[in-house]
This record gives sequence, structure tokens and C-alpha cells, in this order.
Amino acid sequence: MADFSLKNVQLTAAKVYIAPFDPESTLATNMPKLTISSPNDNVDNVISYIDANYWNSFQRMAGFKNVVISDILENDVVNEVDDCDIGEWSKTTDLIPQFTGDWLTTLDLDAIKILLGFNVVAVPGTEVEDFEQVIAEGWGYNNIYRLEHQNHDANGVIIAPTTLTVEGSVDGALVLDTDYKVVDNGFGEFGIMLLAGGAINTLSQNIELEYHYTPIAAEYTGYLTGQTIQPFMIVKIIGCPDPDNNYDIWYIVKASLSGSLDTNFVATGEVPLSSITLRGGKGGFKLVKKQRI
Repeated sequence: MADFSLKNVQLTAAKVYIAPFDPESTLATNMPKLTISSPNDNVDNVISYIDANYWNSFQRMAGFKNVVISDILENDVVNEVDDCDIGEWSKTTDLIPQFTGDWLTTLDLDAIKILLGFNVVAVPGTEVEDFEQVIAEGWGYNNIYRLEHQNHDANGVIIAPTTLTVEGSVDGALVLDTDYKVVDNGFGEFGIMLLAGGAINTLSQNIELEYHYTPIAAEYTGYLTGQTIQPFMIVKIIGCPDPDNNYDIWYIVKASLSGSLDTNFVATGEVPLSSITLRGGKGGFKLVKKQRI
């Protein structure tokens, strides 16, 4: 029997995100270049560029335990390492950044397709009509409230709901773009944002949603055996906060899966974990942002 629960895994593990990275793309070539200087204020520009341009592509890999971030020395030579006022950076020449951890085996196809570089085919199901969702009293303006069920097009891509009505339990029917907006929550999912200044007169009411959505009935993935191009990615790891709420954020640019990705099957009641290693490639780099309160 495993000596930790799923809840403990989620609470103690760092948050890990991955996004596809094509070194030959315009997005990659337009990334600000790291330069050696003291202090190296260009690090902040690179981090801001990554967060602004790759955020919508990041996929959360939930459920990590035993996370280790390290540097591997090749030929016992360290080149281009520098400290700056917000953290430190190391460029991948002879110093190779590496991330390892035990990943909860969820068969998360969105993450696996980034790791292994193959597509996932989603098969839409039958449309569900007039689903009711309630945002309970205690909500606030300008927050994003995720739709409990996401809508999908004929290709299985998440899209905004085609039919949506919003009512306040006190104020009645609300108007799109005046009282609320339908917005992307930054993870490729949709929700609503309630707006001040319109027909909403009180926060002491429930907000009632009714919408249609098409779920995903099944997802398929696979690949032909043979030689394939190794996919690269950007890895973002948000560390756990200390008692003062300080934490570190790591970025590894041009990383790839090192070794195999194993799917483990365990007895009922145990937590299946797969050991995973992501290693920086030549021409990539690692950044560390020290978030201090």
C-alpha cells in the first residue's frame, strides 16, 4: 500500500507546466537573447516574454512527488553562469539543466502529446441541452468563474458555449458584454466574468447559468514505431512556498524527455507514479526567478 494519498501528492508537489517549443519558429527566434552582464536585467525580459507568449500553450502536469531540479556537468566545464538581482541563469553549453520527478500516472493525453510529440484525436459526444450551473452568493466582480462543462466543436476543440443565459436570483436576466463577459481562463477553457456598472445591483444573490455543451465521448492517441523527431518544450516549475510565502520559479527552455515514459498499473488503493526526466538540449537554457514577498 502506498504511504501517501493523492491529496498529499497534490499538496506537496511543485506545480509543473509544459508547452511545445519549436526552436525554428518565429516565436522562438523573437525571444530576447540572454547576455552576460552584471546585473543581468535581461533575465526578467526573457521570463516576461515566455509568460506572455507561451502561457496559453502551457499544460499543467498535475500530481508530482520527489521533484528535483539539477545541473549536469559535461566534460567538467561550466560556461556562462551568472547571478542577477532577481535570480540566476545558466546557459546550456556544457552545463545541462535537468528536471526529474515522480508523476502521477493519469494518462493525461494533453500532456503526453507534448512530451512525445504526437496528436490526440478527440471524438465529440452528443450535445447536452439546458445544463444548469449556479455561482453561489459570495462571488466578486472581474473574477473568472469556469464553466463546469466545456463545449467542443466537431474536431474536439474547446469553444465558447453557443447557447448561454445568465440570470441573477435577485436582479433577473443579465446582458452579455454589459453585465458579464464570456472569457478564456488562460488554460484554454471558458468561463464568465461578472461586471459592475450594469444591471447587477447586489452581490448578495446567486448567479444562475443555463447553457448547451458538447462533451468529449472518447480520445485516442498512438503513433507508428520508427524514428521520429524529438519534440522540444518549455518546462515551468513553480516551487512550494516557505513559511514566509517566498518561492522559486524555474524555466527550462528547449527541454526534451530523456529516457522512457512508462505507464504503471497498480492495485486498487495505490497511487500509480511514473518516474520522468526532462533534460535541456544544446542551445537551451535554465532560468530561476526568486519570488520574494
